[in-house]
Amino acid sequence: MFQSMLVTLGVKEAPPEKSLLDELHDSMSMSPKQRLTLFTMCVAMGLACLAVAMALVPTIVLFPAKFAFFVTMGNMFLMLSTGVLFGFRKQLTSMAEAHRWQAAVLYALSMGFTMVSAVQWQSYFLSIVFTGVQVACFLWYTLSYIPYARMFVSTCWSMVWAVLGPIVGALGGACVGCLGMFCKSAGRSVMRVGVV
Repeated sequence: MFQSMLVTLGVKEAPPEKSLLDELHDSMSMSPKQRLTLFTMCVAMGLACLAVAMALVPTIVLFPAKFAFFVTMGNMFLMLSTGVLFGFRKQLTSMAEAHRWQAAVLYALSMGFTMVSAVQWQSYFLSIVFTGVQVACFLWYTLSYIPYARMFVSTCWSMVWAVLGPIVGALGGACVGCLGMFCKSAGRSVMRVGVV
């Protein structure tokens, strides 16, 4: 009250008016202890959701939508935790960096498609596919924060594929050949049945 009277009399200058965004930022700012507490809670929730998802792995054939839902919620809580700890603006600018934006966009899209396929479409197959894509994108996104990790994993993967590629190719060719012979013999037996 006394401060406003001094401003009215012209003895003291009025503080600059705060914009709505400034007021919102001030009301949303947290102390370091509050940030750490919320970070810990988000990490705990994320790990709990991932633990439930891992517990559902044996029943993934029966409940793939539940598995996909808990994996996605766990990943969302883990992303939220880093946003709480470091700040959402800093996290978004970090996600938009040149070497990481593709993984971040694919990761966000895969989380969205996982939830839609599990909850809205109720597709078992798509839930599993998008969950696999989500986990791969999460790992690739996480590796972007470790220096040279992506290069190391890419090199290891190319070495493994150099060894396993010919084996997979040969097995694939053999399967296609067997299926081709099966289809031809099935076609002949159908033709014989039709002729008789």
